Amino acid sequence: MNVRKASSVGALLASSTVIEAALVGCSGGDARPALPITREDGTALGTDGTLRAWCGVPRSEGDAGVSLHVLEGRRAFEQPNNTPTYWIFRAEVEKPEETKRFAIPQMPVDTPSWVLFINDAERDHEAAAYTEESLGSIQVERWGCEAGDVVTLTVDARVASEIGGEALRARGTVTAEIGDEPEGYAR
Repeated sequence: MNVRKASSVGALLASSTVIEAALVGCSGGDARPALPITREDGTALGTDGTLRAWCGVPRSEGDAGVSLHVLEGRRAFEQPNNTPTYWIFRAEVEKPEETKRFAIPQMPVDTPSWVLFINDAERDHEAAAYTEESLGSIQVERWGCEAGDVVTLTVDARVASEIGGEALRARGTVTAEIGDEPEGYAR
């Protein structure tokens, strides 16, 4: 094989590796979480790699409005003692063109209009953006609520514990396509 063919094959292999890495990052594939979240000791949280986005009514808030949900991980509450690691961002989409940046900590603390919540099952730990020690922001780069719309979030946050544990660091950009609400999703 001559040098020119070898470099073409190498470039093709490198290009396909970059494309594969980009697709895994966007889809929340098994290789790594879509949104990197680390603990204070530097270890990473791992989810099952499933990234979903949908729009629906947040029953737990008791309002009839529509909210955007972005969820990474399988949030299963049918078995309360076996809740997996996950994170979820939910925001009302009444006027998305007006609200694209969410400051952390969430103010007022008891606002139901949006939430960022992280469950670290490995350490039996929970963190939320409404805790006073949280700091950072979530920028919604692209909104949409129709099936097939693409939603992009950029998160740069220190998310403090709800139960007196360590803070978690979430930093990265996540892109997901709007689909159906996951079956069995408990709000």
